[in-house]
Amino acid sequence: MIIKYTSKMILLGFLGLLFLKPVHAASFCVSNGAELQNALAIADSNNQTDHIKLRFGVFTAPTGGFTYSGFTEDHDLEISGNWFTFNNNSCGSRILANDPLSHSTLSGNNTASALNIIPGALGDISISYLVLTEGNAGDFGGGLRLFPLAEYLGNVLIENNVFIDNTADEAGALYVVGGNRLVIRNNLFTENQSDSSTGSVIISQQNSVGTGDSPGVYFTNNTVMNNFASVGHTNLFAGTSIKVYESSSAFMANNIFWANTAGDLSLTGDGYKYLFNNDLGVVIGAADETSGNFSVTPEFETGLLNFKPALNSALSNRGKRPPTFTHIPPHFDELWSLGDLDLSGAGRIYGTTVDVGAIESESLSDLIFEDGFE
Repeated sequence: MIIKYTSKMILLGFLGLLFLKPVHAASFCVSNGAELQNALAIADSNNQTDHIKLRFGVFTAPTGGFTYSGFTEDHDLEISGNWFTFNNNSCGSRILANDPLSHSTLSGNNTASALNIIPGALGDISISYLVLTEGNAGDFGGGLRLFPLAEYLGNVLIENNVFIDNTADEAGALYVVGGNRLVIRNNLFTENQSDSSTGSVIISQQNSVGTGDSPGVYFTNNTVMNNFASVGHTNLFAGTSIKVYESSSAFMANNIFWANTAGDLSLTGDGYKYLFNNDLGVVIGAADETSGNFSVTPEFETGLLNFKPALNSALSNRGKRPPTFTHIPPHFDELWSLGDLDLSGAGRIYGTTVDVGAIESESLSDLIFEDGFE
């Protein structure tokens, strides 16, 4: 494991006087499971902002799973995959592989959550370009569990990841609670199992009161498909569950919610909900504002676990773009972005119109038939 410390200097001015204050950050380059857990253990108590970079490969979790217990810290944590050697730096550059299943892979070894994050009160969390698989949690969050021990007001970004073949009592793939601004975009959730009929993806937020911009949940351009609930429960449900309460809101756009056991999307809570330009299967509950949604069996290119829209697929050119102009101050449903790249590392928009789902089509028809459904 390679640890690199950097320093960013912040310039402060007051009545013509200048002061310099160092803000330190730690960077870790890891190549195997032991190095990753060691980096997480250092990061959860070093009182610094941390970036853990994973080289290509499979990282098998130790007993109890990969765990970050940063509940005494208020510093940011970023975990990202697909790093390789460049210019004599073991994590000098990153390849955004065309095949998302070749991302740096965290395996829970079928004994624990693939990744368990216990944040502090304020630090931001970012997870990107990973495959989370073979997680098996007896309670919740088989692939990734982000569960604070107390009120958590940091921002969360989960983007360009694959959640596949994970199991939990609740939320076989992903479980996120609390936070200020939760952004989950350009991810694939497939073949995950839930054992208590609560869904494979659970996002829950109540009364978001963080100090950052646009608190709430933004769930965009994800593919949630072919997840299942174990047989024998009274109310089988293996889709996505979005729960927002009181002052929290949820914005859901450009997602595929399809072919999950007994339901694809569940909306609960008294928070305000927006549902735009999604391919919807079975929906439980209702959004406050809806537009551009449709219900068509998704068509993908041939190949195992290939979720790129096929030529002339109904998913192509049917997504919603963020607004060019906003109100002053901007409304909640105007404060979102697509991200620069899709799950496969390609540009998020091929031409001028975004597709629905985690992966953008690159067919000629995307350039010819733009804006056909907006």
